[in-house]
Amino acid sequence: MSNKNSVKKKDETINKKEVEKKVKGERKNKLQELAEDENASIFKRVAVLSGILLIAFALVLIFIKVFFTYQGDQNLKNISILGNAKYYGLMVESVDSLDEYTSFSTEMKSDLESKAKYAVKNYKKITIDSSKVAGLLLIDKHLNMGKYDELIDYMREYYDSDSKLFKEMKDDENKTADDLIANTINISYLLRRYDDVLDEFEIYDGLANWYNEKLKSADSSKYNTAMSEVFFLMYEKNKQSMLETDGIKEILEETYAEFKTKIDDDQLSNSIGEVLIAKRISQYRQMLYNDGTYIDSAQDIYEDIENEEGLMFDTYGKEYAFAISDLICSVDDIEANEFVTKKLGETLEKYYNDYLDE
Repeated sequence: MSNKNSVKKKDETINKKEVEKKVKGERKNKLQELAEDENASIFKRVAVLSGILLIAFALVLIFIKVFFTYQGDQNLKNISILGNAKYYGLMVESVDSLDEYTSFSTEMKSDLESKAKYAVKNYKKITIDSSKVAGLLLIDKHLNMGKYDELIDYMREYYDSDSKLFKEMKDDENKTADDLIANTINISYLLRRYDDVLDEFEIYDGLANWYNEKLKSADSSKYNTAMSEVFFLMYEKNKQSMLETDGIKEILEETYAEFKTKIDDDQLSNSIGEVLIAKRISQYRQMLYNDGTYIDSAQDIYEDIENEEGLMFDTYGKEYAFAISDLICSVDDIEANEFVTKKLGETLEKYYNDYLDE
């Protein structure tokens, strides 16, 4: 009996151990499964977070690319438009002056005005030279943008008070009057119709001082072209009394003798360039010789222009805007030649499309 009880207790002990072992195994398996599930969950969270970070990083890269592309496009736009500021100014002026005599497409006029206004509103975004600021002043004058005082103050930063001439760039230092004269002549012709602008500075004093000094110098011949430009500008502005005349007669006679002979012999091809030269001959002959023989020559040549070659578009290239501005100032009656007024509308549109519609 006791043996049976002993065997029974032994079996119970074995069974108990087996149960405990089984329970422990199941518990271990469950903990392992939980651990594996936890690891899987962590992995999933890490994977999701990594995916989110990758997407965010990609979006940042896209934003940076878009931003710098936009900034690059804006910089290119600023460089393109502001780089042509003086030409836009001359175009606005010419379109305004010729609009009642010829026709320009609405599309071209609208695009020109849009770019011209953009230039005035954004001129401080890149570094520009003083001739471009002069172009901005032309735009402001014709489009009434209310920026006159601001632009005049900006132009003062280019003005050299010692020589009374304009520097090309604001930070130009240690430049002589010889270095500044060409730029100043250019600006003076750009703004020739606006005495109020030029009177803000002592430019006429600066031009006269340089001219009189060079006229007396031993090496004056190398400045003949610049001295002639100053002479004609001062005559046009009725400032000729500020100039010395000894020596300039010989320079002008030598420069214009051949063309004066062509006028005398009626051997002209009738072109815009000839109109401009004839105007100058008339000016210096009146001032230096009191000779009115050539007073009507520029107008007469203008009225005889009858073909597209006479418009000289291909000759002047991008400087055509200057030639047309000069033409308008050189003839008394722009309406007198219907061929020219009609063709100028077409020609200036071609000029705009070829050189300024960028």
